[in-house]
Amino acid sequence: MATSNDTSQIILASIDLGGLDSSRASWRYAAVRDFVHRKRSYELIESIARYFVEEASIANFYIWCGYREAEGTWKVLILFFEPAISEEAVVEARQAILSRFVSRYLRAEVSPEMNQTLPTLAQLPFRTLMTWESPEGWDSMTKLVGFRGQFFLPMNGGVVDVIEYLACLRDTSYGAIGGWILRAIVAVFACFPIPLAELAELTLDEVILKMKQ
Repeated sequence: MATSNDTSQIILASIDLGGLDSSRASWRYAAVRDFVHRKRSYELIESIARYFVEEASIANFYIWCGYREAEGTWKVLILFFEPAISEEAVVEARQAILSRFVSRYLRAEVSPEMNQTLPTLAQLPFRTLMTWESPEGWDSMTKLVGFRGQFFLPMNGGVVDVIEYLACLRDTSYGAIGGWILRAIVAVFACFPIPLAELAELTLDEVILKMKQ
């Protein structure tokens, strides 16, 4: 499980998935625009997840991407952590994420809203994380999680997969990143007959395929 001593990196950015005029009001046009934006959000999530697993050998990460209604913009939040990861490895991964993936969707004059390396998970901005965990105020929110070789898709396009969500909490929430609040959620839902044991473990390819379906 994650421990409070794991070094972590958190990146938060407003992104422009672009390509279509957001001012046009036709419902048909809006439906096409939303489909294109959601597809591009999936592509961004996939590219970052594959980088972590296939290039950086980072097994522990959370990626959220969704449309923040109050701000009228798409946003992405990326968190990764690894026991005993070197400062050089954190810097390399951070630079790769920003330059190869996130920068494609950043306007030239815009910088990430958050770009911090934290020596312990206990220093994570939990209020920010809980904002992303709540569906309120979001549209088309997707969350992909990697944890020690396990992969989860607790939320996809704004739809929560309850079994997947609880399995993810069960397997990742007992260190500092989950905290007592998430442990309490798991304890409450443990009272209900939800067949977590029947949930098949998915590979990254399978999770990505599930996300895009």
